[in-house]
Amino acid sequence: MRRLDSVRFVLQDDFNNTCQAYAERYAQIGGFSFFRMKYTKPALSINDQIRLLEGRGLIITDQKKTEKYLSNISYYRLSGYLYPFKDLTTDNFVGTISFDEIIDLYLFDRGLRLLIFDAIETIEVTFRTQLIYHPAISGGAFWFEDASNFDDAGRMNEHLNKLGEEIKRSSGEVFLKHFFNKYDEDEAPPCWIAFEVLSLGLLSKFYQNMRASLKAKKDIANHFGVAHPVVFQSWIRSVTYVRNICAHHSRLWNRVLTNKPTIPHRPPSLWISSSPSGNDKIYYFLCCLAHMLREVQPKNSFISRLKELFAKHPNVSKSVMGFPNNWESESFWQR
Repeated sequence: MRRLDSVRFVLQDDFNNTCQAYAERYAQIGGFSFFRMKYTKPALSINDQIRLLEGRGLIITDQKKTEKYLSNISYYRLSGYLYPFKDLTTDNFVGTISFDEIIDLYLFDRGLRLLIFDAIETIEVTFRTQLIYHPAISGGAFWFEDASNFDDAGRMNEHLNKLGEEIKRSSGEVFLKHFFNKYDEDEAPPCWIAFEVLSLGLLSKFYQNMRASLKAKKDIANHFGVAHPVVFQSWIRSVTYVRNICAHHSRLWNRVLTNKPTIPHRPPSLWISSSPSGNDKIYYFLCCLAHMLREVQPKNSFISRLKELFAKHPNVSKSVMGFPNNWESESFWQR
């Protein structure tokens, strides 16, 4: 949290407003004003961390194993998996919960991130290919420099500047060296070269800024089985967001997604029939991801691997992820 004398915002947490609850405990709120405190908590040895957890009611059956985990996974990182089981007014654990159960949840979340990250690779490579192919066929190799292709010329220029920076950072790539050794050094590479070094985030920004009337923009969305480009651009923006969570090994299972995929007015022919509890939970994102994978790689194993992950960790709550009770009976999840 930034050190401000006064801010006008309310902290929100991804699970039962945890952060706000903690903020209210440590700060007096008056008209949403947060008064600064001096941080005085000491660093704790691993043995002290274990004693603290036991003192708050966490069951620890194997001291040595617990020490090993805490020496490889920081206490603060694990705290995100501890909060859902705490009474936030006392910091004590509610009911009977063990350190082994917390680790099981942590390992499930890790498995979920790895599964999603692997799936996103396919989506990212395909999206990059489509964003190169369709606009280039209709607008040429340097379509991305033509302001008539975009809604906002100012944003286009910002994106071009970032493109230049990413090309510079990737100057060691053999294909870039070949291009600049052979062609005018001041000329940007064509899209099929330049876009290979762009981040997924910047690629999605180029797509989002493309004019809705462009056939290429519609063709790209259709390739992923999404009827409307505006819906697809929200999905690919959400993919970028979740990709970054996975890449930084951050908690995902119960997260409320800031960049959430839009619910389509015209859903695909094979889609979920049960209304999700919200499109800001990981369940709805998984629906979008599974659908796009099915379109671009029909024989993928994503759904079966997801079910295997749940079977390996049967005690993980699916409801906080937005899963309805009957999700496995849906035709969508049968293929």
